[in-house]
Amino acid sequence: MTQNDEIIGEWVPVAQPSLAADDVSKILNAVTRPSENGTELLVAFSDGDVTETEVAGLYEGAVDMDRRPALTLTLTDAGTRMFFRLTADNADRYLAIIVGGKVRSVPQILSPINGQFIIVSPTQAESTKLATVLKGL
Repeated sequence: MTQNDEIIGEWVPVAQPSLAADDVSKILNAVTRPSENGTELLVAFSDGDVTETEVAGLYEGAVDMDRRPALTLTLTDAGTRMFFRLTADNADRYLAIIVGGKVRSVPQILSPINGQFIIVSPTQAESTKLATVLKGL
């Protein structure tokens, strides 16, 4: 996807297994396509995207309200400002969490998010695998 000859989005594979694999079909305006390895999601990028340079810490062993395994990420001060602005500007939209080149989760933004958030996984094994990928960045 381009705008003014600048790439602003691309097709990103949806991780299997992941919450994204379960949730992407429920997103009303999601643009997907089949691929050799499953499903791909068209993801638009923005100047407010948080990358590994804005992640200050990673905590394993958390669980969400439904007792699913989760990772807690803490952002740097710069990352906190960027993520707050991104989530404030996009309330009620969906945010693709991409780690290791794959969409891992597609949560709906309910309110602006400050310096800490979680990534929920469908299994403990997937959560551990995701933590390993994040630590390697």
